[in-house]
This record gives sequence, C-alpha cells and structure tokens, in this order.
Amino acid sequence: MNAYLNKILHAFGHDDIEDLEQMLGLWSDSPYTVSIARSVTFETCHHLPKTPEGHKCRNLHGHSYRVELWVTGQVRSDGFVVDNAELDDTLKAVREIFDHSPRGSMNDMGFPVLSENPTAENLAIWIWRLARANPAFMGCTIKVRIYEGPNSIFEFAPER
Repeated sequence: MNAYLNKILHAFGHDDIEDLEQMLGLWSDSPYTVSIARSVTFETCHHLPKTPEGHKCRNLHGHSYRVELWVTGQVRSDGFVVDNAELDDTLKAVREIFDHSPRGSMNDMGFPVLSENPTAENLAIWIWRLARANPAFMGCTIKVRIYEGPNSIFEFAPER
C-alpha cells in the first residue's frame, strides 16, 4: 500500500482499505446516481424567419456552438452509468450533421422543427430527442446544454 493511502487510512483511524470502505458504505447495495457529460463543438449558420422584420437574426448568420450531453443514472455493476463512447457517438452524429454543413444552414437540413425555426432552444430539444433514441441511455435522464457563442447558454432537461 502506498504511503499516501496509509496516511488517509490512519487519519480516519483505519488499518486497511476494506475497513474504511465498509465504514463509508462505498460498496453497499444501495445504488449511486452519477451524472456524466461529454461535449462537442461545431460551426454552423441559420436564420430565424419567425423574428420580426428588421431583426438582425432574421438574416443568415453563423455561430460557434458547444453542446454538452449529460446523462444521469445509477452506476451499473460494471462501474459505469453509460460508456463515454455512447455519448461520443451521439455527439459525433450531431457534429457530422451541423459542422460546416455542405447542405447549407440549419434551415436547409430537412429537419422540420429546425427548418421552420432553428433557435438554440429548438436545437437543444432536437439533440435531446436524438439522444433519447439511443438504447444505451434507457433508464437515464438526459440533459442538453448548448453554448451559442461565448455568452448565450440554453439548457433542455425535461425529466427533472
């Protein structure tokens, strides 16, 4: 056992790690709930046709986005809530769809809610629905947080 771990154990008045873990209840039968998140960045453009005439967002313009996908659930027997690769796969799909898309702006992607009104709020809902369809996230709650540029933050977490 390393010296640092020995110091911690002795500070709590224990001689071995199993004794300390039992005292703390670290590996009891009660499930733990943990939130994990991964993020992705992309650049895309849109225009917001439902804004009033003369509103600057009615014109085609672009943003730098950062999307965080949060999954909260019980830690499974393998020690994971979900594998990070599952979050990465979902976010990779988002990036492949939107980042500098050859299809043009978000308005031109063919997704009804985004074609009609591609606000960051609607983008968050769209990404949440995409994640919700992943069977790996079954039984977990999902939250999507979007950063549109450096100052605007949007969050969708309907299951709270």
